[in-house]
Amino acid sequence: MAAGEITLKRFEVELPSGQHWTDALYTNGRHQCQLNILIVKQVEDADGNMIDTPLTTTERNSATITAFGLPSATLPTGWSCDRTKNQFDVGLRPLAEKTSITEKASTAKAEIKPVDSGVELIMLYMRADARASMGTEKLMAKIVVGEERSQPMDRSVGQPLILSWIFN
Repeated sequence: MAAGEITLKRFEVELPSGQHWTDALYTNGRHQCQLNILIVKQVEDADGNMIDTPLTTTERNSATITAFGLPSATLPTGWSCDRTKNQFDVGLRPLAEKTSITEKASTAKAEIKPVDSGVELIMLYMRADARASMGTEKLMAKIVVGEERSQPMDRSVGQPLILSWIFN
């Protein structure tokens, strides 16, 4: 590699719990599901050493979620990716008729997995509206680093994210 060469040591997308799938999303166009993109960018110095380097603002702002596949893929119809959380709670509403301790525990919010130091965290929020097809979507993270190179999430670095949802 030449000095100034950029690599991504880590590039993964996951839920705050660390899982790679969920069904905790209503397709009402308002409810959001938080996704975390975890990144470690390295830049080669003049001596050939790879140095962990923070993302630039432009690079951070280029991070997004797309349909799994080619870097040019877009989100499926009815899906949106937001940079900010809206006023609605994430997660599914517990059903009133569930009363057992076991059932209450299963509807509780998932634990939030801590992020390793040195790893940059980009939080994005997915929404789906009534136009979204019923079923499961396979999604991936995408970011542009350095000289306008699109870096889709690679299976060798991380797993694709699977989102399934329910209608309300």
